[in-house]
Amino acid sequence: MNYDFTITKDMAAPGNIIDTIQKYGVAHIPEYADMSNIETTMRQLLDNETDSSYEFGKAARYRGDDLNKLSQEILDLFDNELSRSITQDFFKGPHHFNQEIFITHEYQNDNGLARNGFLHFDRMLTFKLFYYVLDTNASNGAFSCVPGSHIKGESLRCHEWAASNDYAEIGNRLAIDHPDLGYNEDSAIPIEGPAGTLIIFITDTFHKGGIVEDGKERLVIRSHSRLT
Repeated sequence: MNYDFTITKDMAAPGNIIDTIQKYGVAHIPEYADMSNIETTMRQLLDNETDSSYEFGKAARYRGDDLNKLSQEILDLFDNELSRSITQDFFKGPHHFNQEIFITHEYQNDNGLARNGFLHFDRMLTFKLFYYVLDTNASNGAFSCVPGSHIKGESLRCHEWAASNDYAEIGNRLAIDHPDLGYNEDSAIPIEGPAGTLIIFITDTFHKGGIVEDGKERLVIRSHSRLT
């Protein structure tokens, strides 16, 4: 499925991606990477390294020295000329930034909504690269967002931090903390795509995780980068 913020793989140059993100807060590149070997590796990692507190299936997080546990094929998804260029462009130069890589396998839907299941902006500004490892649509938890909302999201985030320096007190859920704006979960559109689809977005963009229907699954891998 194509959107106004879709970029074809052959047009996925850093300048095109950054221009699209500046306009919409998000860029969608279908079938950007081959996931055939990565899927098997990810499932093995999740069997061994799962965070037992994850309510919706299996999850693992890697940062610092833990990144060495990942295969080179996985690391290459995020450590390549394109991702380095657009990340540095977003942060306005080769600044030092922290990177984390998350892998998640969602197949449970009976534990209610986690905080990221509500339409929200992130409390800390983060640049995310997000790969679908399986074909993904609205029925198995496609990532959803409100294109173009990143400008308002930045304003809200800055206003919240000006009012409180307590991370836990930052009100970032639209329907709960900013109901006067009129946004709710239905305001977001699901971004669908086949395995290997890459979604790049800034977290001031209003976004949320999808719900996986009974008997279906979602497998994704994403990186988070933010300034230290």
